[in-house]
Amino acid sequence: MELLGREKELAAAGAAIAAVGEGAPRSLAVMGEAGIGKSALLLAVQERAGGAGLLVLSGRAAEHERDVPFGLVVDALDDHVAAMHHRRVETVGPELAAVLPSAAAMVDGDAPAAAPGLSGLAPFPMTVEEAYRDVLFHGPLFQRIQSIEGMDSRGATALLLPSDPRSCINGAEGAWLLDPVLVDCALQMQVIWARLNWDSTLLPAMIGGFVSSATPAPDEPVRHELRIRPESVAPLCHCDHYFYGADGRLLAAMTNVQGIGSKALNRLAGVAGQ
Repeated sequence: MELLGREKELAAAGAAIAAVGEGAPRSLAVMGEAGIGKSALLLAVQERAGGAGLLVLSGRAAEHERDVPFGLVVDALDDHVAAMHHRRVETVGPELAAVLPSAAAMVDGDAPAAAPGLSGLAPFPMTVEEAYRDVLFHGPLFQRIQSIEGMDSRGATALLLPSDPRSCINGAEGAWLLDPVLVDCALQMQVIWARLNWDSTLLPAMIGGFVSSATPAPDEPVRHELRIRPESVAPLCHCDHYFYGADGRLLAAMTNVQGIGSKALNRLAGVAGQ
């Protein structure tokens, strides 16, 4: 990225990047009124740091999060830790799990750790068939939500049906390592939640982490919990997804899933059935 009139700032950033590359700590602050190009400058610094071989992490915070300790640092580190092998995360110790959601999902070896469950949700105000007709836009292959037990501002619970690879891929054998239809059904629940709570249709933007301990049986429904994170503010939804077997055992956790909603996309509802 080429910036005009920012030679002084880029020179200072270049010196800091070089010092960090040699093992020295450096801190930079970019301050100024809205609209003067702070974000563009930060993006240029990010590109230069990455080009210099440095690990670059990105975090965001809002004014209403000032009371959240180290919220910006947690946001920057969480996705990076989610991509690490659980054994490496375990070497840091249990303290990390108390701070980072992605680390908390690895505290029991390969098995994800469940956050406190949802209870007392409001009844879902329509049938699954009506949701696929009036809210979602997914074809028959992906219509694997069996029932939706409840939903409110905190999240939702539902029963999802795993898929068979042979129904998706010609000549497929064996079982899924990761059932893509089951994951898509979880994201469908997020779409439904946004439509009922924000009157907007959500498209997935990022999955921060995925930890799995077992593959569900193809003929047994999976209990799904969608848990909306407190930082969710329309149109950006932050949430976590938890998958449970018929015996109540936590099978997998999909964390820090982000989606962006738009009312203009509401017109997509029901297109798969047209």
